[in-house]
Amino acid sequence: MRSPNARGRVKFVLLGALASAAVAGFTGCDLQENADADRGEQLFTQKCGSCHALTGAGTNGTVGPNLDDAFAEARAAGMDQDTIEGVVSAQIAHPRPASPDDTEVYMPADLVTGDDAEAVANYVASVAGVPGIEPPVFSAPEFFATNCGGCHVLSAANTTGPTGPNLDEGIAGWSPEKI
Repeated sequence: MRSPNARGRVKFVLLGALASAAVAGFTGCDLQENADADRGEQLFTQKCGSCHALTGAGTNGTVGPNLDDAFAEARAAGMDQDTIEGVVSAQIAHPRPASPDDTEVYMPADLVTGDDAEAVANYVASVAGVPGIEPPVFSAPEFFATNCGGCHVLSAANTTGPTGPNLDEGIAGWSPEKI
């Protein structure tokens, strides 16, 4: 039988745990994590998806590494999400050249920064190389915006990509709905 002091300590610990859970629930910790994941996915598709393939985001870029391929083997070998997130964060801040002999870096440093970089790294780490993950279903304008809009301007898809040809000027009367 427990002493009155031991029962009191157990009650105190249980009440403290319940109070902590209630505070977490009222402050929306889960909502914040979901918002960060949603923001990370949105930023990834806008800033990274035209260059990187990532099934979970529905992107199929070929300029940069396929992130599913890059992390599938590591994930299968036991690399956890936190480690993948750290690798992605470091790569965002300090991208490497395509090869050791190459002096040109293809991905701009700090394409996303601060909380945005953390959100992207968290999102990528949550989906890259995950076995059986399914791509999202896009409408034609969403597909164009996700996979092409990072490079091309097309007002019908609300994209303002600065590097590829301006499709509003190049193909009069064309829109992603005509795909």
